[in-house]
Amino acid sequence: MKVFAIAVFYKSEPNAILLNGSFDLQSFSFFQRNSVRQFMVFTGKLIIDRSPIPNRTTVKEQGYLCHVYIRADCLSGLVVTDEEYPSRVAHNLLSKVLEDFSAKVPPAVWKVDREPEHIDYNGLDSFLARYQDPRTADAMTRVQEELDETKIILHNTIQAVLERGEKLDDLVERSEVFYKSEPNAILLNGSFDLQSFSFFQRNSVRQFMVFTGKLIIDRSPIPNRTTVKEQGYLCHVYIRADCLSGLVVTDEEYPSRVAHNLLSKVLEDFSAKVPPAVWKVDREPEHIDYNGLDSFLARYQDPRTADAMTRVQEELDETKIILHNTIQAVLERGEKLDDLVERSEEQGYLCHVYIRADCLSGLVVTDEEYPSRVAHNLLSKVLEDFSAKVPPAVWKVDREPEHIDYNGLDSFLARYQDPRTADAMTRVQEELDETKIILHNTIQAVLERGEKLDDLVERSEGLNVQSKMFYKQARKMNRCCTWFYNTLTINWVWYGIVKKVQRLVQLCKCPIR
Repeated sequence: MKVFAIAVFYKSEPNAILLNGSFDLQSFSFFQRNSVRQFMVFTGKLIIDRSPIPNRTTVKEQGYLCHVYIRADCLSGLVVTDEEYPSRVAHNLLSKVLEDFSAKVPPAVWKVDREPEHIDYNGLDSFLARYQDPRTADAMTRVQEELDETKIILHNTIQAVLERGEKLDDLVERSEVFYKSEPNAILLNGSFDLQSFSFFQRNSVRQFMVFTGKLIIDRSPIPNRTTVKEQGYLCHVYIRADCLSGLVVTDEEYPSRVAHNLLSKVLEDFSAKVPPAVWKVDREPEHIDYNGLDSFLARYQDPRTADAMTRVQEELDETKIILHNTIQAVLERGEKLDDLVERSEEQGYLCHVYIRADCLSGLVVTDEEYPSRVAHNLLSKVLEDFSAKVPPAVWKVDREPEHIDYNGLDSFLARYQDPRTADAMTRVQEELDETKIILHNTIQAVLERGEKLDDLVERSEGLNVQSKMFYKQARKMNRCCTWFYNTLTINWVWYGIVKKVQRLVQLCKCPIR
């Protein structure tokens, strides 16, 4: 998977104008690079000129994919990739490129009638380098690959259990013999929090945990994720494809998803800081210079503070309780929801309220057009920031305090005036609405012109033929230039040799004094 070019255009009339571009043409020969660059720019201009405003499209041309995004302000982008590169990541790259370009370059510079000599913008090179590997650049691609890996792991685990016909109880009964005869797994590093056990029990508990982890790892396929319940504890194990494995032992209440998330981070951090030559060994090493486990152990004691998904789930549960209590209070007062809606609409404003379980509450007053979801998101962030900066002893009072040293509300008020810039979900929704408008306008334009899809296909094939002719002419011109260059070089070398021989002959004919 490779990105060959990123370019920014302005869709002017009658032809698109190239504003800036970055190209990675190392896979082409030196004499082909200029022709390939011209071909990519020409194809991008052709697609932009023939596309409506706004528009997103992907065109396959001679084994390459040309991804184009035209915004409503006529600022356009082109990304040229190979066929294996994901289209979704390419269009995500286009959105970020145009957003960054329009933020750093004022419209007066790029809204021009002819190609500018120079535009002071160097961001395309960093985008081109960062997005060569879509997995490292795009979070959604990483999640998809992890899901695929999880499916493979689950399939292998179930298949292995069915083939062996074994039960976990049988494995536990035979564990001591197996541990003595084949101690395959090797302990590299560990961190233990055994303060809840007595001093004389800690060594035995530690040995039991290490032994159980080795047993599970030895009897599990590669790669694998599994959770085993043993004597009231949960042993979470993750075995990577390179045989580096991890064990997390928790109580039964600890969320398994958070434990496996911790395992992934621990193994990733360990493999990044310790080279494979150190831990790919045949016996247990005396010492490995890695101290990261203690910080992970301390940070993940509370899964709510360590994991964002757990916080979201708890907030959802808390919201359900709030909604249930609110509806119950309304029913007890004998009021109807329709009456409440009518009374709220008469005021002309929306009052958004959030009451937390610790009685800290927030109020946001907006007009009727402001999105309620963004308002409640603002409430959550305000209360979280307030409770983090102001201790409970200050605000858990019986009367209104004279002054509380907290100035964060002004910044929240200024930042959330425009819900689109403050909230990512609103931007996504607007992009979806824009996509709907693009599709509707495209279909409407086709119907108004009375064209058929077959006619469009024929015209696109005609464009394909023209582009192939242009490519052949460019290659022919490139060969002619190469031949002319080689001929000129050879003639120049012969000319130098002849002049040198003539000079030697003249020196030989000169009389010796």
